[in-house]
Amino acid sequence: MPRYISANAIEQLVATCDPMIAAGARDRAVILLLAWLGLRAGDVRDLRLADIEWSQGRVRGVRQ
Repeated sequence: MPRYISANAIEQLVATCDPMIAAGARDRAVILLLAWLGLRAGDVRDLRLADIEWSQGRVRGVRQ
């Protein structure tokens, strides 16, 4: 049976990231990609800026 993290725990984790520093902004983005989009760690690792459709707010090109 798959395990998951509650929405409250994710919110708490995101709140620990300081978006005013580069590492905090990066960590927040990674956590949100994992939690909201259900991406796997390898998908996030392989993600490139060109994979993001900024104007549509979508991520494309997730490698399999």
